[in-house]
Amino acid sequence: MNNEGVTWKWVVGILVTILLLGGGAWATSIQAQVTDANRNAGELKADIAVIKERMRAFEENQKEERDARKEADKKLDEIRDLLKKKDATK
Repeated sequence: MNNEGVTWKWVVGILVTILLLGGGAWATSIQAQVTDANRNAGELKADIAVIKERMRAFEENQKEERDARKEADKKLDEIRDLLKKKDATK
């Protein structure tokens, strides 16, 4: 009877050890996935920063072009007015 008790204790001990090792391997796998996700999040933040900078530069260029177009339109209006005045004096 004593030998059977020791045998069952060994079997239970081996099963617990296997479960602990499996749990440790699972935890390591999860930690690797979390680390990978954090690295990807960092890369996404960097990509978002680049996109924001490009959008800011694009909007700035667009504003400059709009201002330049308004300036050109004003000059054209002045030229038209001068031409109208010249034609009116003839």
